[in-house]
Amino acid sequence: EKEINDFYAIWTRLIDFTSKQFCEMTGKKHQKVYEKNKEGIYNFKAEIVMEDNYYLTLRNFLLLNFERLVDDFIASSRVSKANQKILQEWKHYRLKRDKFMIYEEMPFGALAWDTEGENYYYVYDLYDPVYGISVQERMLSMLLLPFKGRIIYDGLIGVTGVELGQNAKEMLLNEYVSLRKRQEVSTTLPFIDKKTKIYQLKISIKGAKPPVWRRVLVEDNMTYRGLHIVIQDIFEWHDAHMHEFEANGRRYTDTDMEFQDDFMDDFAVEDENRFLVSHDLQEVGDKITYTYDFGDDWEHEIKLEAISEKEEGVFYPKCIKGKGRGPLEDIGGIYVHNTIVQAYKEGDQATLNEYYVDEDFDPTAFDPEWINIKLGGGQIS
Repeated sequence: EKEINDFYAIWTRLIDFTSKQFCEMTGKKHQKVYEKNKEGIYNFKAEIVMEDNYYLTLRNFLLLNFERLVDDFIASSRVSKANQKILQEWKHYRLKRDKFMIYEEMPFGALAWDTEGENYYYVYDLYDPVYGISVQERMLSMLLLPFKGRIIYDGLIGVTGVELGQNAKEMLLNEYVSLRKRQEVSTTLPFIDKKTKIYQLKISIKGAKPPVWRRVLVEDNMTYRGLHIVIQDIFEWHDAHMHEFEANGRRYTDTDMEFQDDFMDDFAVEDENRFLVSHDLQEVGDKITYTYDFGDDWEHEIKLEAISEKEEGVFYPKCIKGKGRGPLEDIGGIYVHNTIVQAYKEGDQATLNEYYVDEDFDPTAFDPEWINIKLGGGQIS
């Protein structure tokens, strides 16, 4: 119990430091995300955490900028040498997955199966949140971190129900028994390979006149889900509609979104959380397609322009160039967008009023600094 509380003492300080940096970049007032009670236990400040999914946004920002924020935290905070060593370990050993299956609850932890990496981990402090949940029938989203020879999760899990037939349950149980006999349960985490390649992508909205595009740098180990988030940010979409990627005859989307069930029944699609962009973008010139909003049908061409080495001091993803403002949401598609742009160019206020376009709309606007703040790059030095 003491070790787990010591873990959260470090983790919560890192989260609050990240919150402060994030607020400085977005103009929000910083408030600590955690508070310490009379017993010395760290708890969420619920009113902040629940507000606009703030913790989820903060956690994503931390994961996108993990190495840099850890270094900045060490440099700007009073951190003991022992804790510095732990933080440095987190830079090189951590595991973020959206698909863990829990095999068995045990004292002080639970056995988690990483369905992507096909590895099994004994995770401390996981017993409490999954207490009472039927094992072998839940998928969890977790960030695992090493701590004093143990694996501990970061305190936030997403639970997805999984319906399994009796035969599947028996198969998993037999596999678990065999696994325990062979003692193939990991207590360490995989080392993060630092030989990450950087992809230079040109992402263009098809049919836009004049052209609307962005040039971005991303790591080659980015998932399709990560690329979806990047595209939403660089074109200032609101992520309010369904989407999909298409590459080499395969489709990828967020298979966990309930409102996509009908769509999923009609098309064979893969889970975008489980596939890396490098699965389909391997050589310069390779292309994939991204479609957002199946009503307006905003199609994006994504082209791999260059592959380079990762540079120290450069933070990814990063937008390095672009042209034009992203189209307005829910206006009817590319034809209407082009009509609005032409009306703006000609000063045709009647047409702009017809489509309820705000007075401050400027189709030529492109602010890479603001885009990089949204991507997590910002102006942190």
